[in-house]
Amino acid sequence: MRSDMKKAYYHQLGPENICRCADCRNYCARGKAAYPKVARYLASLG
Repeated sequence: MRSDMKKAYYHQLGPENICRCADCRNYCARGKAAYPKVARYLASLG
C-alpha cells in the first residue's frame, strides 16, 4: 500500500477503530497533547 494512501486511511479512523487496549486508548486520548514531538515523529513514520 502506498504511504500516502495508508496515512489517509489511518487518519480517517477514530481511536476506537485502531485498538481497544487501555494503553492505546490512553495514548489516543492524552498522548498527542502531552508529547507533541513524539506524536509528530510517529506520524512521520507513516
